[in-house]
Amino acid sequence: MSRRGKSPGTPGDRGPLAPALTAAVLLALACSPRPPATDDSFEVTPRGHAEVVVGADGALTPLAIGREEPLGLCLRTGPSVDTSQWRARLWFEGSERRPSGAESPVARMQTTVCFARPVSEVAAGPALNLCGEVEDTFDGRRVDLGCRFFRFDPDARARARFVASLGEILSSPLEEGGIAARVAALDRVAERVGSAYPLLRVRLELVVVYFLR
Repeated sequence: MSRRGKSPGTPGDRGPLAPALTAAVLLALACSPRPPATDDSFEVTPRGHAEVVVGADGALTPLAIGREEPLGLCLRTGPSVDTSQWRARLWFEGSERRPSGAESPVARMQTTVCFARPVSEVAAGPALNLCGEVEDTFDGRRVDLGCRFFRFDPDARARARFVASLGEILSSPLEEGGIAARVAALDRVAERVGSAYPLLRVRLELVVVYFLR
């Protein structure tokens, strides 16, 4: 889920939810920050996916759900890299042409700069390849970012129903049985989620931890 490239701008045991808690630890380790990029390189990671697919070997593949959230790439650079003039071209391989114009970043945070592209109606599942190129408009240098693989489910309704169920549980008044009843309701939602949406299941587990603190 990451790639290094040359920088164009370098100057000179608790019930049914227990497996989800384990998943939370694994996901935290897998997604934890890596060592800082050097000043002549950067690391590229995907952006905009709501979920992940956990492979048999534990590898994580980003899973994009629906078309509302743009997908993108974030570039993490060394501390002395000037990214103020960086622009990027992003496109979905096989479903659209490489754009002629470069776009400004959609987000910046410390040494990370992110670019995004809407998921067009042309894009179809079950997978998408988001390709990119970054350009430093100060000196015209360009770097090919390659392509990032996303699993893709164009239908967001199933996950949205689970999220709505979570919202209903949290917004409803405590019934007779209090916290225990609320935790049981969260367990039932988690059972229905199963392994389909690992990040949502982790979210449910964290909510349960909050109530049991």
